Amino acid sequence: MEPFSAMMMVLACILLLVSWVQMLWGAFSKDETSGLVTLFLPPLAYLYAFFQLKNERDPDQQRSLREPLVAAGLGCALLMLGLV
Repeated sequence: MEPFSAMMMVLACILLLVSWVQMLWGAFSKDETSGLVTLFLPPLAYLYAFFQLKNERDPDQQRSLREPLVAAGLGCALLMLGLV
């Protein structure tokens, strides 16, 4: 594996982990049930956050949903870049 690919994959894993922790933090602060869903079924939590983003009217809630989604998107992009 080339050093550039390895670096991209490590950065991608770090970004995905940070995104998941942000999602856990927001989910547990909102409701215990959604926090447990985020803990055990992260892909389902990301889909739910993606579809809830346009329904939230409070700017703070939108930001707390948008930040993990952006970090996860960047992590996935870096992971694909590292695999190529």
